[in-house]
Amino acid sequence: MHISSGLEALKAAKKVSGKIKIAGVTTLTSLDNKDLKEINIKGVNEYGSGGMYTKIEAAKVCQLAGCNMVIANGLSLNPVSLISEKNNCTWFHSKVSKLDARKKWIISSVSPKGELIIDDGAINALKKGKSLLAAGIKKVDGKFNKGDHIKILDKNLKEYARGLSSFSSEETIKIQGQHSNKINELFDTVINETSLEKEIKNLLIYKKALFNSDFESENNLLTILKPIINSNSIWKSHALYLMAEYFYFKNEKQKSKDFFDQIITLENVNSKIKREVQKRLNRDLSE
Repeated sequence: MHISSGLEALKAAKKVSGKIKIAGVTTLTSLDNKDLKEINIKGVNEYGSGGMYTKIEAAKVCQLAGCNMVIANGLSLNPVSLISEKNNCTWFHSKVSKLDARKKWIISSVSPKGELIIDDGAINALKKGKSLLAAGIKKVDGKFNKGDHIKILDKNLKEYARGLSSFSSEETIKIQGQHSNKINELFDTVINETSLEKEIKNLLIYKKALFNSDFESENNLLTILKPIINSNSIWKSHALYLMAEYFYFKNEKQKSKDFFDQIITLENVNSKIKREVQKRLNRDLSE
C-alpha cells in the first residue's frame, strides 16, 4: 500500500483512468507508457510535483507481483482508516495470481543459497508438475536452511528449475538418493522404537509430515500430525502451519484459513510463525 503525500497522486491516477467519473474510488487494472506520459511528471503541473512517475511505476511493479496497491491522500489524519471508511482513493489491482507471482519472486529474488543436482527421472517428474523427491537427488552443493532459495540442476549441470527448500542442506544430504518408503521406515523406527524425550519425538513427527507434504493426501498428513495437533506440544503451531500452507498451495483457501485461525488462538505459539500467519491472513486470506 502506498499513501501519497498529497492529492496530486490521486488526481493524476484518476486522470489516466479515463472515463471513470466518480469522485470517490477509482480502479485501474493496467497502465501503459501512454498513460504515464499523460501524467507528465517531468515538471510540476496540476496533477503532480515530480514524484508521480515513480508512484505509478511502483503500481505497475505491484500489479505484476500479484499485489494490489492504493494511492490516496496521505496528509489526512489516519489515512488508512479513511480509505476503509470513505474509499476516496485509486486502487491498482493485480494482473497475476499470488501463486504465479510467488513463482516469479523465486526466480528473481536474491541469489540461490545452494544447488541440487538431480537425475533424469526427477527431471521428467518435474516436467509433469510433480514434486522433487529425495530419490532423484544425486548431489547437494552449498549450505542452505529450510525455506532458502536453491537451484535445481540436471546431470550436465544445466539449470532446470528453482525453488524453496523444505530441508536444510545437512538434512538433504542425509536423505538424498533414498526412496520415500525407506525414509518413512527410518522415521518410524526412530519415532516408535527408540527412547526419546517427548518433544524431540514430536519434532521428528513434524519432520516426517514435512517430508511427506509434497506427495501425501491431506488425510495421511493429518494422521501423521495427529499426536502433535491433539497435544500442547511446542511443535503444535508448526504442525498447524504446515497444514495451513498445504491447503493454501492447493488453493483450498477456507481450509487454509481454518488452520491459520487455530494458530492465532494458541497460547504457546512460536512468535515467528505467528508473524507469518498474521501476514498471510492479512495479505492473502482477508477477502
